[in-house]
Amino acid sequence: MYQELDKLSRPESLNGRYDESKLIAELRQKAGDLEDRLANKHEFFATLTTALHYEPLTDKQWDLISDGDIELEDLDFLYNVKEVRCKSFLSIWVGHFHSCNLTSDNNLRSTPGWANPSAGKYELEGSAANTLIINNNEDSSVNGIIVGTGSTAVALADGALDTLIASGNSSGQLEYSGTSISTLKRSTSETSYRISRSFFNGSGGTITINEVGLLMGINISSPAIAQMLVERTLNTLSLPDGAHAMIAYKLKTRL
Repeated sequence: MYQELDKLSRPESLNGRYDESKLIAELRQKAGDLEDRLANKHEFFATLTTALHYEPLTDKQWDLISDGDIELEDLDFLYNVKEVRCKSFLSIWVGHFHSCNLTSDNNLRSTPGWANPSAGKYELEGSAANTLIINNNEDSSVNGIIVGTGSTAVALADGALDTLIASGNSSGQLEYSGTSISTLKRSTSETSYRISRSFFNGSGGTITINEVGLLMGINISSPAIAQMLVERTLNTLSLPDGAHAMIAYKLKTRL
């Protein structure tokens, strides 16, 4: 908005003073135009949420996190909740869908339970190769949400984190929990779901997370799975020894 407002012409001067009424009218018109543009913008994007918790999560707490209708900031067992909007998905994300479109057995299909094809409701064939996978493996830094200490600027061609933090409890390591995927939340204006993972610091010292990424697996041939980094965001979180970090992506599309 500030860039748009900077484009306003200078207000006319009357007797050495600015015409404040004209300036206010221009500002209101510009703000209204921006609101209209945003309201009519169809978006597909991700947000990244980080938080701390000081005890291992119970099954009930994980169930709450897996509820697509509950926001993490509303959970009283999470502290220092911070949400940022991710800049963009990396190039390989679009490249993956391009490869699916070119492969005959990976065409999009209509799916029972969704609206008819004329409404544009399709999903990838579940049994086809190239299907995106996030597994629930604990102590694994090769799939799902991963974290690192690097601070190199994000580039569309990124294929890995700058400096990955390995899973473990030795110096400089974090224990990776399994990954939780929420229920799919759908309305007439927005569809979204959340991918969440907890990290425990048992290293004996404070660890600073500077980058977060999202790895999805691709079935290239049974049982081979390749990993694809679809998102990387710079985000700093200091995690004391003995504390847990909750990190979540929310993927959404909205009108």
